[in-house]
Amino acid sequence: MKRNESKYKQVVNHVIEGINNGSYKKGDWILSINEFRKNYNLSRDTVFAGLSELKSKGIIDSTPGVGYYIATTRIAQKLNIFLLFNEFNEFKEDLYNSFISSIRKTANVDLYFHNYNRKVFETLINEANYKYTTYILMPGKFTNIAPLLESLSGRVFLLDHFHPELAGKYSSVAQNFEKDTYEALVYGLPHLKKYDHIIMVQKEEKEPIEVGADMIVGSLIKNPGGGLAPIGGYIAGREDLIENCAYRLTSPGLGKEVGASLGVMQSFYQGFFLAPTVVCGALKGAVFAANIYEGLGYPVVPDGKESRHDIIQAVTLGSAEGVIAFCKGIQAAAPVDSYVSPEPWAMPGYDSDVIMAAGAFVQGSSIELSADGPVKPPYAVYFQGGLTWYHAKLGILKSLQSLLDAGVVSREQIEQA
Repeated sequence: MKRNESKYKQVVNHVIEGINNGSYKKGDWILSINEFRKNYNLSRDTVFAGLSELKSKGIIDSTPGVGYYIATTRIAQKLNIFLLFNEFNEFKEDLYNSFISSIRKTANVDLYFHNYNRKVFETLINEANYKYTTYILMPGKFTNIAPLLESLSGRVFLLDHFHPELAGKYSSVAQNFEKDTYEALVYGLPHLKKYDHIIMVQKEEKEPIEVGADMIVGSLIKNPGGGLAPIGGYIAGREDLIENCAYRLTSPGLGKEVGASLGVMQSFYQGFFLAPTVVCGALKGAVFAANIYEGLGYPVVPDGKESRHDIIQAVTLGSAEGVIAFCKGIQAAAPVDSYVSPEPWAMPGYDSDVIMAAGAFVQGSSIELSADGPVKPPYAVYFQGGLTWYHAKLGILKSLQSLLDAGVVSREQIEQA
């Protein structure tokens, strides 16, 4: 797992980590410029940038013709926080924004995701050791992590889950899902009493009807329409409920036996027929995107090996420039309006500018190639669709080219991935 950090910071972190772990003491000579270049595969200018930052902070000094040495081991810095979430979703985004708002400018915060991957979790923590003053972690349900946490150089706080093995060792904030669910149901009891049955569904690996839901609805310009349905939606479920829906749509006694077809029934049937192949291509494109960007060091949800239950792929790019460049690349690969350059704008219902990229044959179709994202921390973009695997692949390659052209990623970074 490669870290996504400014290259000159590798020089800065090398020295600071050396001071913190005791390998560098006051007066010690640090690596030469050529040694930094060789060890970290950096240009001379990049090494100079890192050394200049260290020198400006008084951490190192130089002797002309000899080299750089440690001027002080007392590093004055504000709170430096390593924030590790288990995944990116709306709840985690709200939590992150609330956290950043609370600490304001009193600390530096670096956000990472382990996506429930134990190896990534351990690698990120080991690489972060000695680089931060504070570690705020969401370990999820990983067990036997005490030795790993005890190795950390700073203060450790745990979020989201209570771990009995760590009781009393670390401050923690955890959710009590059983208690919260019970209290929510008690609070809503007056409204719930009017129902004969209540079915709560949370089974991603099964369809809602398979676990007890009476009826489901969906759009035909998404996966089931196979890219051919130009409009429409579907309702499926218990026969008597579907009949009632048909009566409501037309009139009692007539139901679904009459009504306008708008001349699109053939497209509906053909779309249903092709949907498995089309969705398979879109899923393959999402897996391809996850592997490409995970290899470059960006957090992705789901990761390249996880089980999937939809076609959406989230990539956290860490900067507004990254989100914008990614979407511009997707737009450039569109079969319609590829010459258009998308721009962020204020969209109703969002608290930040949003950028959207889509050049689809059917307006609003999410099975066709598209990407969008709010232009705000942690700067995540959401990619989905592609009527064929080859088009999804083209979209991702164009997004990568756009990031390269914008200077968000480097050719060297791509070659090392």
